[in-house]
Order: sequence, then C-alpha cells, then structure tokens
Amino acid sequence: MWQDFMVLWGSLLVLICSTVSDRVLKTTQARMSGVLAGLFMYFNGTGFLQDRAQEPEYSWVRVTGAVMLVLAGLGSLNRSRRARAKTRIYPHHNQDTADVLIGRARRALHAFAQGKEDTLDQAVTWGREAVKAARGTSMFPQTTANLVLALRTRYERAHRRQDLDEAIEVGLLLVGDRDCRNEQEYFALLAYVGGALRLRHDHFGDYDDLRQALLLGKASVAPGRTLETYIAVICHEELSATFHSAHLRTGEYSYVDSAIIHLEATAALTERLGRVGRRAVDQAALGRLWCDRSVAQDAPSPAVDALKAITELSSAMRHIPPSHRMFGPVRREYARALRYLAAVQDNMPDVTDALDLAATLRADLVTDLLVQHPERLSTLHLLTDPSQGGTLPHALLDFAADVMERTLTEVDSDDPEYARCLLEQARISAVRETNRAHAVQAAREAADHATADLATRIEGALLHARTAQALGWFPQATRGYEQVITLLPRAASRALRRGDQEHQLARWEGIPSEAAACALAEGRPEQAVQLLEQGRGVLLARALATRGDVAELREAHPQLARRLDELRARETEYENTGLTVAGSTAPATTATPGAALVTISAAGWAGHQKLSGLRQQLAEGWDALLDEIRACSGFQDFAQPPHLGRLKEQAVEGPIVYVNVASFRSDALILLPDQVKHLPLSVTPHDVETQLHVLRRALTPDTGATREAQSAVHDVLEWMWDELAEPVLNAMPDGLRRLWWVPAGQLTQLPLHAAGHHRTHHGQRPRTVLDRVVSSYTPTVGALVAARARPSAEQVRAPLVVAVSSASGHRPLAFARNEAELLRGLYPAARVLTDTQAVAAEVRAALPEALMVHFACHALASDAEPSEGRLLLHDHEASPFTVGDISRLNLHRAELAVLSSCDTARIGPRLQDEVIHLASSFQVAGFAQVVAVLWMVDDEVGHLFAQDFHQRLAKVPLACAAQQVHEAVLRARERAPNFPVHWAGHLHVGR
Repeated sequence: MWQDFMVLWGSLLVLICSTVSDRVLKTTQARMSGVLAGLFMYFNGTGFLQDRAQEPEYSWVRVTGAVMLVLAGLGSLNRSRRARAKTRIYPHHNQDTADVLIGRARRALHAFAQGKEDTLDQAVTWGREAVKAARGTSMFPQTTANLVLALRTRYERAHRRQDLDEAIEVGLLLVGDRDCRNEQEYFALLAYVGGALRLRHDHFGDYDDLRQALLLGKASVAPGRTLETYIAVICHEELSATFHSAHLRTGEYSYVDSAIIHLEATAALTERLGRVGRRAVDQAALGRLWCDRSVAQDAPSPAVDALKAITELSSAMRHIPPSHRMFGPVRREYARALRYLAAVQDNMPDVTDALDLAATLRADLVTDLLVQHPERLSTLHLLTDPSQGGTLPHALLDFAADVMERTLTEVDSDDPEYARCLLEQARISAVRETNRAHAVQAAREAADHATADLATRIEGALLHARTAQALGWFPQATRGYEQVITLLPRAASRALRRGDQEHQLARWEGIPSEAAACALAEGRPEQAVQLLEQGRGVLLARALATRGDVAELREAHPQLARRLDELRARETEYENTGLTVAGSTAPATTATPGAALVTISAAGWAGHQKLSGLRQQLAEGWDALLDEIRACSGFQDFAQPPHLGRLKEQAVEGPIVYVNVASFRSDALILLPDQVKHLPLSVTPHDVETQLHVLRRALTPDTGATREAQSAVHDVLEWMWDELAEPVLNAMPDGLRRLWWVPAGQLTQLPLHAAGHHRTHHGQRPRTVLDRVVSSYTPTVGALVAARARPSAEQVRAPLVVAVSSASGHRPLAFARNEAELLRGLYPAARVLTDTQAVAAEVRAALPEALMVHFACHALASDAEPSEGRLLLHDHEASPFTVGDISRLNLHRAELAVLSSCDTARIGPRLQDEVIHLASSFQVAGFAQVVAVLWMVDDEVGHLFAQDFHQRLAKVPLACAAQQVHEAVLRARERAPNFPVHWAGHLHVGR
C-alpha cells in the first residue's frame, strides 16, 4: 500500500507545485524543491528507483499519477509561456531576485532604526532594484510599499525633497491598479503613500496632499475587509498621523479625537503582535496626541490630557534606546508635555469627573520623576496636592529642561531632530524667567541649523526675536524678525496653490509690525521701512515683480524676456484650471472609507500627480529663470523688493506715510525724497481693536441707518484724527495737498483718509484730513513703484462698463443700470455689458482692451479665504469672478478700475498685512489706479458718488482720478454730513 501512497501523493505534489499561484509559492526554489520531492516519491512508488519495477496492486493509481504528471507538465508549459510574455513587458522582472532584495532592504531599514545611519542609502537602492524585479508579479505591491517607506525615511533624515516626491510618485502609480487590490500589501501601500502625502503637506503646506492622504488612509482601513495584523497596524497608525495633521491644519477638535481612536486601535493590535519596540513608538505618538489635545481649542480637561501625555511618553521612553531614531522625538514630546502641564497646573483637576484619573496620573508622574530625580522629593510631592502648588510649575519646567539637556547630548548635531530639540529647549527656557538669555541663544541656533526643516527655522527665528524683544535686546530681536521675513516667501512657495500660500503666511501674522517697532526702538527708521516693505504684501510683491514693466529686459535680453512671458502664461493657464483632488473640498472628505477606494483610478491619481508635479516644475522654473536674469549685468535687482533709494523716489509727488502699531509701541514713518522721518504715536493695539469693534457694530445692516450708529462712526473718525492723523499732518510741510497712506496690521481696516472732527470743516483750519489733503492708499510702496512704471494715460474714450442689477440669491441693485447709462452717455464708444451679457468669460475677454473699467454689481469679501472674495457677475454661481482670478490677469493697457460695489477694499481680520481684496487684485492685474469702497453702502448713495466722480473725470486726464474721488467724497459729505457711512468708505488706491 505504501507504494500506492507514494505514487499518488508524489504526482499530486508535482501537480500542485507546477500550477499553484505565485501568491502561495513566492520563489522558484520552493517550487522546484516541491517538484523534485514529488517526482522522487512517484518514481520510488513505481519501483523505478529500485532494482526492478513492481506492478501496483491497483492499476488506476499509476494511471491517475501519470495523468497528474501530464497536467503538471502542461501547467509548467503554460507558466513558461506566461513568463516569456511577461518578460517582454517587464524585461527585468524576476521574483526570486525581488524576494531576496526586499529582504535586504527591510533589514537595512531596521538597522537604520537601530541607529546605523549608513544603511539608509542601501535600503533605497535595494528597494528600487526590488521594485524593478517584482514588476508584473504578486510581490509588486509589497516591494513598492517598502520603497515608499525607505524613500520617506531618507527624506525625514536628510530633507531632500526629491526623495519625498519620488516616494509619492512611485506609490501613486500603483494606487489605481485594480489588479493589485487582492494583495494585503496593497493596503499597506495605501497607508505609506498617504503618510508621504501627509508629510509633504506638513512640511510644504499643499492642502491637496492632505486631502489625498485622508482619502488613502480611509481606504486602507475600509470596513468589510480582514487585514493581517501587522498591516492593520500600519494602516491605523498612518491614518492617525493624518488626522493629527488635519487637526494642526484646521484646529478642529474632532480630528485629534479621531487620531487618538485610530492610534488606540493600533496599540491594541501591537499588543497582539507582542512587539515591544513598536508598542513604544505607538505610545510615543499617543502621548503627542494627548499633548496636542491639552492645548486644543475648547479642550474640556487640558491638565488631565497633559498628564495622560506624560504617562504614555514616560512608558515609551523606557523602551526606546538612545540609538533608536525615535529617541529624540519622544523625549522632546515628553518635555513639551511637562511644559504644558506647568502652564495648566492651577486647574488640576479641571473637571469634576476627572478627579480619580487625575490623581492616578499625578501619582504615576511623581513616581517617574522621583526615579530620575530623587533629590526633588520636597517639591515633587506637591503634584499630589495641587492646592499647594506654588512651586510646582518651576519643578516641572526644571525637569523638562533637564530632559532636553540630556537629550541634546545623545542626538547627532547634524540630525534635523537636533534643531527641533533646540527649539523645545528654547521654549522651556523662555517660560523660565531666569533662563531667557539661554532661550535666545538656543532659538537662534535652531533657526540657523543647516538641516532643519523650514517651519523649525521660522519658529526658531520668531522665538529668538520675541524673547529678545521681551528682554529689550532690540538689535537681536530685529535680526530674528528679519530672518523670519526672509524665510516667509519660501514658506509660501510658488509650488503651492494660492489658498495654501495664504494659509502658510497666516501662520505667522503680525511679524512686519513687530520687526519695524524693534528697528525703531534701536533708532533705525530706514531699516524699519525696509522691513515693512519686505514683510508686508508678500504675494502682492511676487506677482507685481514679474508682471511689471520688463521693457529694459526685453531690449537687453529679448530671449530671457520671451521665456519670462512664456513661463507666466504657463503658470496662468495652470492656475485657471482650478483642479484639485477629485471628490474632495476639505480634509474631512464626506466619502466613506469603502466609497473612497472606489474613487481611486489610475487615470485620476496619475492626472492629479501630473498637475502637482507641474506646479513644482513651474516653481523651479521661476527660481532658475530669475537667477539667470539676475546674473546679467544691470539686472541684479530684477524682481527684488525696491531698495530704499527707489522707495524715497516715490515721495516726490507727495509724502508716503506708514502707520504702524505694534505690541509695545506705535509710530508713523514719513517717507520723503531725502529722508525717513520718524514720528512716535501713543496708540496701542487694544485702542485700535476697541475702535474697530465700535465701527463694525455701527456698520451692520441692522444698525447702520440709525443716528446713534452714525454718531459712533463720527467718534471713531475723531479718535483717528486725535491719535493718528493730526500728529502726522502737523509734521508735514506747509501747503501739502497730496498724501499716500500705508497702514499696517489692524489699521488697514480704518478709513484714515476720512479721519477728523467733521463738524469743524467750515472753519478756517478744519480738523479733518479731507479738508487738508487729497489722500490715496497703497498696499506697499513697491506696489506704487509698479503702478508708476508706465506712463499715465490721458482721457479715456471707450471704457468697459459691467452692470449686474440682479444676481441670483442677492437683492436687486436698482441703480446698476442707471450707472451703465450714465457712462454710456459720457462715453458713447463704451462697451457696456449688462445683466445676462455680464458673464465672466465676456468680462475676461474684454478687459485686455480696456483702459478704464467700471463695475456696478454686488461684491462679496471672504474673511476666511481672502482670495475667494468676488464680484457677482450674472453667472457668478457657475463661474465665479474671484480675487484670485482677477490677480492672474495680465493687462498691459489698464489704467483705472472703478469698483462701485460694497466691501471692495475691505480687509478681514486674517492676513491683514497681505492686503488681499478686490481693489488690490485689480492692481496686480495691471490697473495703476483703483476706486473702491471699504464697507457696505446704499445702492443710491453709490450711484450718486459714481455720478459725481465720472461727470468730472470725463473732462480731465485719468491722472486726476484721486482728485475727483476726493471731491466726490466732499460733495457726498455735504449731502449727508451726519451719515459718514455714506461717504467715509470711498477711497482711491494707486498712483
């Protein structure tokens, strides 16, 4: 019987090894070993390996065995045929080689995690070779996931962006491959690519990357699928990190809770695997999440959250040796948690239902601290009795400082983590009042660190500046602020979408005002002017610098000028696509995890990746071309902020006044042709905020028409005169008739041109700006330089008039058509687009030929996303005409834009120094002058102003537009002297 058994099972083994899928037998060696073993059993059973063959007892056994061998041979032939076909498609594929290489790459990554730096490059090299060898096999998702991880890890160490971009590109090419979705490793690949996208968002700010990361992360853990435990760990871990980034981006409390939920799921899975090291990493990440939760807006129990963070992090620290790559980050987060706990310890326990938990966590913390510092028993026991915690914050901060000091001795000084540790050390020292000098030094070192990421450098420079400012070390503070201002354009890279650029700049608002104040404190008004110019209007300056007059470049280097035009056209074409990741408009995409995976297609992801790559290529193209132009003789300052001499030249036609309010001082800087005159003021930020609050309440639609509200507006105008305008005008030469205002920060929301005690305007020396000078505004003096770069136009003959009396979803404008008829009468050759004719496509097509344009329509400003402010044309719902759209226009003949619409010069509380509104967008597009309105005005009042303005402008050159705005405001004041809402909001911007 044993012979039958050998024949039957031997032939069956040959059949299985010859035909089974590669997913079961991953190497040729395993397959061939099985075939040889099966043949040995078969021939031994038949007696071929003995002296004589024996007849089997049942002949059907031999027949069955022979049939199975024949089938095995046919299977092998079919496999060979498929292998040859696959070789033609993938000439380098070799599953055996891939299996060996991926093993090497994983071992190299593990060695790097244990502190062997030189193995990281080997992991990437072997990973690339493994991907090449595995292409077309079932191992392809596995090898690709491993390469993505290796590239991402190398980016985290060396901060070479090309590694991160390659990781994303390699991964996204496979994300849409439906043939790979039966492989478990495919879902690990989704998680790893999502993690790389999340990391790129964290370091470079692309919102689309965060959206994609969330989509991929949710797809990787979609319900209804059973994942191997180690893959489930990867997927939940990466999704948790992505939710954490979404929290940091938006500030929404729900994201950090979602991150904690997924990481706790990871921890449970890790316990099942029994991997102590991985468990420690998860505890470290969980500690960071609890730490962030403790300072999240509306956090219910910050002290308890901080204690939870310390508990998790202290447990992680016990299992992570100094050689591990997480050693520095874990101790840095531990010190941060101690710092947060010191800040909120007065509220421990801060919620009634957390009493027991807080007591337990405090006891754990005391135990941990005493292990490290037994000599501090007398102070650390206060943790168990918060009511006596007078010295507790000092004990916590001292311990945090010790943790960071020891950590810095263990972390390689060339590692980017060293800079992050320095920054945390500086933050701790800044809180400890006796250690601020050390904070200045540590923050400066972090800002200057060669391998630090950009955000760490900016935060370091900012902490350096603010701490030095608090100490009264104004030269050092100025240096720190100057470094921040220099780095801000890089943070708002051209490689980002406009909204992402705005978000990056919004992270560091208010810097120019503080920088100028510090420069003035050390007696350097000219440096203060340069800091205000360089730090304000970053996006405005970038656009104007490359859209200004390039006549000199065109004459000297026509080829470079042509390339500049082509690059600008490509950028505009790209921006006008408005494309983003499909199916998502916010990080928290509404698609369910299961549905999210359905949206992933090879064409969709490849298409989006192509656009992302194009944006990066355009940014690199700009940098290379500008460097090439600046290398030419005479063009060293091309597209750079104007130097001080050029700024002073702009004051020939009238003084230019910067008005600046910082945290510790306020000043006016008067730019004259031969000097910068400094005038200290006595206004505080609180004063300005109080007046803005009064103004906002008075200008609401519900209260704006009442005499009480208008009296409040008069009070604000009088305050502005007393505190801001009168000191400035008194410092001016006699006979002054023209003035340009450059307000900074919150002052950009105030009508400085209308400041005054207007009840005195009939007196011999009126105490009002309107009765003393003709005022204009400019976002920056650099914008004024661009506006004056071309000769001023004479009288206009054929303006463009756009009037929309009824926009869907908004109240009708009864006088919009009247304004259109007014301009048609004044300019018979005018091109008039009214109502259904006034669509975005027609307006865009007509603008390049328009010397002057007049809009009579609704406008909407956006406080949250300033570039989403818009003029409401007839098709505004289908084709919005936004600030961003207008800014991308490049108009060479444009001179004057009249925006007879509400809120066209209104600046919200966000990005005040960027001066992003409809008026500035028309400046960027090419208009040298803009007439706009600060707030909402009555339809009839706007019509009367437009009538006064245009009837007189039609008789004079367009260079007189500012004078005509001034006179139209005066006539409006005569009509309604007690209702400043009707006249104080109209203003002129530009030359």
